[in-house]
Amino acid sequence: MKIQKAEIALGIFSIIASVWFILSSRKFPESLNQADVGPAAFPTIISIIIIIFSVTLIISSFFNKDSEDKVEILRIKNVILSILLLLLFALGIPFLGFYVAAALFFPIMLFLASVTNWKSIVATTLLFELLAFGVFDQLLGVPLP
Repeated sequence: MKIQKAEIALGIFSIIASVWFILSSRKFPESLNQADVGPAAFPTIISIIIIIFSVTLIISSFFNKDSEDKVEILRIKNVILSILLLLLFALGIPFLGFYVAAALFFPIMLFLASVTNWKSIVATTLLFELLAFGVFDQLLGVPLP
């Protein structure tokens, strides 16, 4: 598939998915506080931004007709392992909890991304765990599973 066709297909798919998210978020419950924007605001805003970028992608693909850029994946094994690891992470959260699953997920994912400095791996994992705990549990009062 040529780049132009792939960009148009991706743009159309993104628009359809974003419209679906907007329509689905309309079913969310209303806010209990009149000053609050409600739970549907964030998905709606993100979906609108995605629609804007998707339209921009579709339009720009018509102006770059002679582009023969190709994406070359050098380490396909690492890409496939990363996708499988992401699935295991999502499936492991209900059993292990978010923080334990993330503590296992991040070092392996960073290693697959060719980060070999163990100090960086440990620091990144700890920073993410602390940031997630601080933002969700402490600031927002929403405990992660």
